[in-house]
This record gives sequence, C-alpha cells and structure tokens, in this order.
Amino acid sequence: PELTLSTLNPQLSTLNIRISTASGKPAPGRTIVRVTVTDPDGRVTDESGRYAVENGKAEIPIRFADEDLSGDRAAKWKAVVTDLMTGQSETIGFTR
Repeated sequence: PELTLSTLNPQLSTLNIRISTASGKPAPGRTIVRVTVTDPDGRVTDESGRYAVENGKAEIPIRFADEDLSGDRAAKWKAVVTDLMTGQSETIGFTR
C-alpha cells in the first residue's frame, strides 16, 4: 500500500491509502486492509481496524483531541496499513 496523510484542520487528518497493480494502476475491485494508528505513547487509537479499499483507494479519517495538539502529544504518531490479501505493509509516521 502507498500512504499519504492530508491535514484538513488541526483536529482532523485523512489517511489516504492507495493499492496499485504491478503496472501502477489502481487495483480493481475490493480488498481489506488492517489499519493500526498509534499515539505517541504507543496506544492503539479508535481509528484502528479493518477497512475496505475500493478500486485501489480508501480514505480513513483520523481525529485528534485538543490535548493531542500540543507538547509531547503532538509528536511521533504512526499508522501501519497491512493489505490482508497480500500481507504487504506500509508505515507512515506523522506529527500533529
């Protein structure tokens, strides 16, 4: 999977998931991925779970509480996405 993160406002970001074929085109049909989002303390967040990827694309909202926006809580977040059909994983780190 290919991962990018878009920040819509301080309390909401979107994890953009893209799965492509060997030729680089969006993978057709539907597949399931496991998303694990961890906070700076290593705790798994509520956004973690299984999500459907339709025709190679999915967008997962990641919401942040007010206390997540400053100090030590603003650093070192991580998302790991695993394609459950292929077992391939990708990790993205980000800060708030």
